[in-house]
Amino acid sequence: MSYYAPGLCASARDVELFHGSPGRYTVGRGQDRITMVADDEDTVSMAMSSLTRMMRRRELGVAEIGRLEVGTESAVDRGKSTKSFLMALFEARDHHSVEGVDTFNACYGGTNAFFSTANWIEGSAWTGAYGVVVCSDPAVHPDPAALSGVGASSVSALVSPRAALVVRGQRATFIKHAWDFYRPVGWTSNDAIMDVTVATGQYEEAMLWCQDRLSRASASPDLFARFDRVAYHNNAPYHSKRNLRLMREKTYGTLAKAQHEAAFRRFAEHGTKIAAENATTYTCPLYASLLSFACASGPGLVDRHILCMAYGSGCAASLFGLHVASVPQHASGVLADLASRRPVGVEDALLLVDAFEMTHGRFGFVPSREDG
Repeated sequence: MSYYAPGLCASARDVELFHGSPGRYTVGRGQDRITMVADDEDTVSMAMSSLTRMMRRRELGVAEIGRLEVGTESAVDRGKSTKSFLMALFEARDHHSVEGVDTFNACYGGTNAFFSTANWIEGSAWTGAYGVVVCSDPAVHPDPAALSGVGASSVSALVSPRAALVVRGQRATFIKHAWDFYRPVGWTSNDAIMDVTVATGQYEEAMLWCQDRLSRASASPDLFARFDRVAYHNNAPYHSKRNLRLMREKTYGTLAKAQHEAAFRRFAEHGTKIAAENATTYTCPLYASLLSFACASGPGLVDRHILCMAYGSGCAASLFGLHVASVPQHASGVLADLASRRPVGVEDALLLVDAFEMTHGRFGFVPSREDG
């Protein structure tokens, strides 16, 4: 697995002070930083960065890849897939036999791309080559009041029969026509229209429905007896903590705060290290959580079973299990690199967000930043 996040960030403490709410994001949500793109990066450039990093680390040639699918909700073109831009890497070596395009859906696009690629590996059309899934999104909120939710990243993962993380058992999927988060064609902003109350309730409905359905399908009323860790689609550590509390109280009834805190440390905390540095990143968080487990737990993760909760507004959700056959290969300094970034001030952060927002609907412009 490979992870890329821009070096541009701001301190969550500075943002909460700017909003006049000390402790709201640092203590309340568990955030250390937010991450932003300026006008010199986008979905394509971040996807290219994470993909090339993974290929170099694995010393993987383009001819060894037979399928590449991108999950995103931030495509730069309504007709041309993000994957097609990445094909520039393959065309340089005259390799064109690469199946897959994009799965475009709020947050869930990465999971659908993963399921599709896993199905290809297991199907009769598989050529023996590797599959690759790339998630990439900048989450841009131009309103200064929403600065705490700004984030950006890309995750690339190799899919093969010899995978470190092995899909095991049944899964539960919940799909519904909902208006919790959406971007109408012709909308005048990079940001989405969202009702936070509706979105929160929709996530909870989908998650608890999937929990009930997977429990019944696998004849396991207590999923926490089957799984050692839980990875959530989340925008901050608090969201994982809250989701875990809801699932455990559905299983065991009302529990004391100390019991919830102990459960969070055991099941989910190691999976929130990246989320603490990057806030909202749409299709990436679940897979960033898996990478976070690998970074924070190391060899102790081997032979564990991880319950994965994927969610996307609109809405689509899946609950599925992974067995850790080995620790996924990754750059050793992912967490240290994120923590070592030098934050900019809030005013500069707002200027960077505005710079990206101003790219919406523009053509032929020259980025204001040239130093990356």
